[in-house]
Amino acid sequence: MKVHSTFGRNLKNNQSFMRNRCIIRNVKPQLEGGKYYIKRVAGESVTVSATIFSDSEDSVKAVLAYRHHTEKKWSEVPMQLIATDSFEAEFPVEKTGFYSYKLIAWCDDLLTWHRIIVRKKELGQNLNDDFFLGSHLLKTAAKANTGNHKQLLTAWSKVLGDKDKYEEAAALISTQDFAAAMVRYSIRKHPTEYDNNLRVRVSSAKEQYSTWYMLFPRSTGENGKPGNFKTTEKRLPRLVELGFDTLL
Repeated sequence: MKVHSTFGRNLKNNQSFMRNRCIIRNVKPQLEGGKYYIKRVAGESVTVSATIFSDSEDSVKAVLAYRHHTEKKWSEVPMQLIATDSFEAEFPVEKTGFYSYKLIAWCDDLLTWHRIIVRKKELGQNLNDDFFLGSHLLKTAAKANTGNHKQLLTAWSKVLGDKDKYEEAAALISTQDFAAAMVRYSIRKHPTEYDNNLRVRVSSAKEQYSTWYMLFPRSTGENGKPGNFKTTEKRLPRLVELGFDTLL
């Protein structure tokens, strides 16, 4: 009797899932897990928070992606770490209609490398191997950028990759500009997406606060005759004088 194992096949099918090392939980705001949309008024913003962590001590980065229902391209806003494993960001809703939003998180090799090498430098350890790794990571990040950004990352990569520039490289990784760049630039590898059909219905300002007046067209008639839409239209100037802006 032959025994057929599905372990290899299942492992292959789950490889992409296993690479997603970040977990995204407690996403707010959302209603019934995305079953219903939330509401906002045009000109307001939506603040989104979540608990995001990984399977290790690697540094985590996350972005909040959003788009209007008439747009195809997603816009992104970096999420800020406000407490342990707690991230937050907001996006504006300028137009009426529906907006969709989702969260994307990943373990960032570049930021993790910089955090570790700075600590090693403080402890007085040799950094040659770390410089070699950093040179490779900066070169990878440069490929995802253009213009001045690409030139800057490429130049730094060459400094770290040159064994004769050890002191220059050691000074470089401690600068504020370099630290800020490690936050700004990313190597987005195997990201985890939280896309649970989260939507925002954006209405006009009048839906938030208006002065409504309700009447029945048949009640606007004169001389004992029932009213209609034409007789109702004659009443509109008077309703405007009284301060009403919405007629039901």
